[in-house]
Amino acid sequence: MPSLKVPLFTLTIISINCLVHGLVFIAEPILSNFTINARNVIYLKEYYRIVTSAFIHANLMHLGFNMMSTLAIAGNLESELGTLWMAFTTLWSVFLCGAFYVAIQWLAFALEIGGSFEEHLYTQAVGFSGVIFCFAVMESFKSAQPNRSVFGLFLVPTKIYPWVLLVVLQFIMPGISFEGHLGGALLGLLHSFDIFSFLIPSLQMIKVIEDWKMIKFLSLRFDSFVVCPSEQHHEATVSYLKSFVNLFKGLWAALKYLGMIVFWVVTATLHILGCYISRDTVEYDRVAQNDVELAGMP
Repeated sequence: MPSLKVPLFTLTIISINCLVHGLVFIAEPILSNFTINARNVIYLKEYYRIVTSAFIHANLMHLGFNMMSTLAIAGNLESELGTLWMAFTTLWSVFLCGAFYVAIQWLAFALEIGGSFEEHLYTQAVGFSGVIFCFAVMESFKSAQPNRSVFGLFLVPTKIYPWVLLVVLQFIMPGISFEGHLGGALLGLLHSFDIFSFLIPSLQMIKVIEDWKMIKFLSLRFDSFVVCPSEQHHEATVSYLKSFVNLFKGLWAALKYLGMIVFWVVTATLHILGCYISRDTVEYDRVAQNDVELAGMP
């Protein structure tokens, strides 16, 4: 019986991305036929781009960076929450991250927020990084660490870390898709407040699926298959009704959380620009430890 150190579904996702990149390298297709942009998805109804764009990468460095991040973040989530939970969450995240990207691009065009018509509707993006940012936000809500270091420059509360990283990466690599990363981070925030919990099968259903013959075979064949642990499943028994009742509570909590994100993003920007503003260390520790208690909100 093989013993794999990487959780099974995380390994599967990494393998699929690497296989697709290998096929692209061999076949050399026209990548613009598989990338995502608002114009083709909305007006030409090429919805397949939402999926294909997630598994195509611009080059080997792009693939390697994304897969290392997937290994670290998705592997940690799967180890805590189970292989099937990770599979269902990833499936929905691929679709929703693409949808969020298109929505952000279209809104920027409709509201005339900088750039030209072509820049908003025709800008193409590829890569798994949107889903990775979704996972990063979700993982930050589960981390026991009060704060994290941003490239060794400064500390921020753990739950704010993905958002600060969103801005810092844009400064370091201005060519990357900010909208794609932002869409993934927003989706991760909504997942963290259980706003999309009705999309994921309940704990009871996952337990039933785990007893299916094929799934049972996988769990016995591979040590890396992680059975869903009841106590760590985001209260997966949330019903459709309960989920919708909590929708507005979750949205309000998310809005307050976004306010704190703005504060830390501004702080990160000031650090990058060299405009460091000293603050009382005690106050910093208090914020980091409290880390906005709204995270524990039902």
